Amino acid sequence: MAPGILEVSTTVLEPGLNSNITVIGYGAEFGDDPKNIQVWVVADTIVLACAETVQVVNKRTIKFDLELPEFAPTTNAHLFVSTMKSGVIVDPKVFYLRGFRAQGTKNLCVPNGKIVVPLAGKHFPFKKILYETIRNLYYHVTQWFGMMIILTAALVYSIIHLAKGDRRSDIIASEGVNVALFMGVLGLLTGMLWAKNTWGTYWTGDAKLNGVAMGMLVYLAYTVLRGSMDEEQKRGRVSAVYNIFAYVMFMVFIMVLPRMTDSLHPGNGGNPGFGGYDLNSNMRMVFYPAIIGWTLLGVWFINIRVRIKSIEENRLSKSHQ
Repeated sequence: MAPGILEVSTTVLEPGLNSNITVIGYGAEFGDDPKNIQVWVVADTIVLACAETVQVVNKRTIKFDLELPEFAPTTNAHLFVSTMKSGVIVDPKVFYLRGFRAQGTKNLCVPNGKIVVPLAGKHFPFKKILYETIRNLYYHVTQWFGMMIILTAALVYSIIHLAKGDRRSDIIASEGVNVALFMGVLGLLTGMLWAKNTWGTYWTGDAKLNGVAMGMLVYLAYTVLRGSMDEEQKRGRVSAVYNIFAYVMFMVFIMVLPRMTDSLHPGNGGNPGFGGYDLNSNMRMVFYPAIIGWTLLGVWFINIRVRIKSIEENRLSKSHQ
């Protein structure tokens, strides 16, 4: 995790006061270069105040005074801390500016000789509750996207098997479901960790979470069904029909039902999806390639498992000759 701010001693700033503020960071190593630390507060695109002196308490803690004006363009502001080693760090939480007059103004100070705007450059969108856990978007969501792409491919191969009776299509569909379930378990675990950090619990009675659990059970029943039949052609036809049923039910459980009721999960129950959080598309630069990466990794797993299955069947057929 990149350097950041863990705690700020106050979240409310008032005009005309000399506010003494303590900041605790992580990974910032304030003690390595105490003379070059700069601190400033930005509201909208206006730099309201800069700390004239910054006291380094220890490598993780600094103290400073801020003398604020009587006016501000908005009621919210961000804290910026700059060090030579860590660069510019932005506090994900927002100051509430109480008692300021609503008035735009020019920058009252220019830190580092440059005009700094809030959240400029490459960053993770700081949103209440999520904060830096939003990085889990690269794992949890992309794993589920990869899983659904592979399940769709498995559905196509099941249909091909029903149409042509192709044994290889049945094997690909079966191994596709197995690999998709593995990726689904990874997505479920990363989602539970995310829920613990944002909702305070690993699991809730949320419609999306319960739908995922039911969908996973439907596909686990697919693997049980295949294992319960010995006759090859019958197993292929029955499991292909069931796979079509399982795919439809899975999409209903995770895509339809959560949108028809209240849900904590982003993109469901009236909650905005993550596309609304990442306004400058920084995260998309990693998000979309990650989907492709997880999908290709799943395809590689399927290819290996299909080859192993083919080798096993060839050995079995030779032993019977």
